[in-house]
Amino acid sequence: MEFLFGPQSFPVTLLSDRATIRVASLAAVIPARNESRRTILGTLDTILQEVGDRFALDGTKTKSLLSGFLSIIHETPNGLSVFLDGIRNAGYGETVSSWLYDARPRPISGTVLEASMGRDHIVRIASKAGLSVSITSSAIAFMLPGLVRRLTPGGVILTLLPPDILPYVRPASMAARAGAD
Repeated sequence: MEFLFGPQSFPVTLLSDRATIRVASLAAVIPARNESRRTILGTLDTILQEVGDRFALDGTKTKSLLSGFLSIIHETPNGLSVFLDGIRNAGYGETVSSWLYDARPRPISGTVLEASMGRDHIVRIASKAGLSVSITSSAIAFMLPGLVRRLTPGGVILTLLPPDILPYVRPASMAARAGAD
């Protein structure tokens, strides 16, 4: 199936009964303007501040949590889609849909996040952030509704993270070095 975005059409894959669209091209959805970059980065900074306030974490730890999570999503082919499908398959499809479409996205618990994402990933992020597994899973779960909303413009699940998000991603080579320390 193809959809028109501006003057170009792009092949998409429809997911679930809510007809989520996976777009093959970021340019079709993300405007290439500096204003858009400031909005996205500002929004992520707001999410980091909220997590820091809620869990009494400093900026370094909140950025480490976000970076670790985004790195896993970035390193996995179709990472965001795979991640969201894991949560749907754990029985939380309505919660995922609320993150994509609803004005009031539903929260998810750290336990559900850990079960759907895998404890290994949470342990890896916790270790790099210098936090307990419990705080790590709870803090990331707290971030998810706002973060997913920002990563899915208009409910569109992109096949790659938007370029404006990449400054928050810890490159695989850095993550490997940090794990070796």
